Amino acid sequence: MVTCGNAGGIISGQIYPSADAPGYRKGHIINLGFLTVGIILNFIGYFILRRDEREIQAADELKRNQDLTHTELDVGEMGYEGEKRV
Repeated sequence: MVTCGNAGGIISGQIYPSADAPGYRKGHIINLGFLTVGIILNFIGYFILRRDEREIQAADELKRNQDLTHTELDVGEMGYEGEKRV
């Protein structure tokens, strides 16, 4: 994050040349373009995360609807003998 902020100082001299003063039209258009791309990427990320969350909730619901608890018979079949006390 700090690197991007420091790079802004270098880039600003390129997109805001003194020849464009006082309007700096080229620099503002470039900044507007980057802002637009950032907003679009945020929306895409939001919808991807929302889709993933729905998939996770559907998988959790499926697990809840199935009987996934092991009975003593199931545990015995898996080879677990537990603690043997004398």
